[in-house]
Amino acid sequence: MAASIRAAAAGVAEQALGVRPETAARPIQLTIGISFIGEALAVTRRGIDLRVPFAPVRR
Repeated sequence: MAASIRAAAAGVAEQALGVRPETAARPIQLTIGISFIGEALAVTRRGIDLRVPFAPVRR
């Protein structure tokens, strides 16, 4: 949701500044990467709190 709001705000700002849509660079891959990092941190934190093993125990 927040990413959509930021993208919309960037689009409005670009229009206000007169930037043409074909020249506007939006780092979609960076946004997705940051989203994955946040998700990984949340899942890792939850796993640590629940004491769930992340890998099988070596024999």
